Amino acid sequence: MVAKLAVVMPCLTNAKIAKMKVAEIDLQICWHRAFNPLVPHAKEMPTKKVGKLLTLQQAVERYIDGSATPNGAQTETCDDGGSGSGITDLTLAGADSEDEDEA
Repeated sequence: MVAKLAVVMPCLTNAKIAKMKVAEIDLQICWHRAFNPLVPHAKEMPTKKVGKLLTLQQAVERYIDGSATPNGAQTETCDDGGSGSGITDLTLAGADSEDEDEA
C-alpha cells in the first residue's frame, strides 16, 4: 500500500472527484490520511459513496488551505479539462448514492 500511496496524485477538482469510483475515493482518502490526522481511520469511514465523497471533500479543503499538507509532496491537480479547482461547491450530481464500498 505504501508504494501505491507514493504515486498518488491528489485530485483537487470538483468534476474529477464527483466522477470517481469508490476504490479511487478510498485511495485518495488514504493518501490524505497519511499526513492529516483529521481524516477518519478506515473503520470509522462511511460505507456509502456519498459519505466518502464528503470525507474526501473535507480532506481536500484542508489540503488546499494549507492546514494539512505533506512535506515535499507534489501539489499538481488531476486534469479535469479546465473545469476549475474550487472544492467548496462540490456537487454530487454524478455520484451514485447507492454505490456501497466494495469489499
